[in-house]
Amino acid sequence: MRDSGFFDVLGVPSNMEGPTERIYPLEYIKVMAGVGAQGQLAIELRKKLLGQYADEMKPQTPEAFFRGLSEAMTNVAQHAYPEGHRFHKVKPIAKGWWMIGHINKPKKELKIIIVDQGIGIPRSLPLKYPAEFVQELLSLFGVIKPTDGDLISAAMMIGRSRMNASNRGKGLNDLRKIIDLCGSGTLRILSNRGEYKYTNGQKEVISTFEDSLCGTLIEWAVPLHTVLNLEMDNVQND
Repeated sequence: MRDSGFFDVLGVPSNMEGPTERIYPLEYIKVMAGVGAQGQLAIELRKKLLGQYADEMKPQTPEAFFRGLSEAMTNVAQHAYPEGHRFHKVKPIAKGWWMIGHINKPKKELKIIIVDQGIGIPRSLPLKYPAEFVQELLSLFGVIKPTDGDLISAAMMIGRSRMNASNRGKGLNDLRKIIDLCGSGTLRILSNRGEYKYTNGQKEVISTFEDSLCGTLIEWAVPLHTVLNLEMDNVQND
């Protein structure tokens, strides 16, 4: 938590004892927090996220990679905290988003997570689209009484659907384009009681849980070699 910058974001001192140098093979991406979209700060965002590796990104990667991150932040700004809406039992700390991640050298993996305490995708979807439209879409897959997991899946399908002429749901589909561009990796979305998991080349997995996350967590995990122009042996042995 100390190395990830968790205490710095909260503005509190870290009283944790122990060595200041990392003794584990993770390069932490410092915690970032904000309100709304910061897509216009793509270069600064890239440097903050990847640090010394920012200039090593493959040429075709940055646009889609940071478009997905920007879209996640845009989703928070536009839909997570609607005015006059009742939130969860857990009161939001702030109406914004938090981002964290790490580079795992042994696994040769880059992982980035964005989380918010908004109303969640399952509750925001009916505010954006008529219930009949969502139900009709889900009925194509035999879903009659949708769970939170089904509603997350519906939000993803709307983004890919030609019926979405207004492009209002395009954003969530951008989240998985990062995985498709890399040709490998996994997108995981937890929102309220639902989970959506997309792994490149595999069938989507939908789950629902008893307890609510009271917000949304979006996680990307991609192989390092698909994002960075680095020799993997050198990365592992640094």
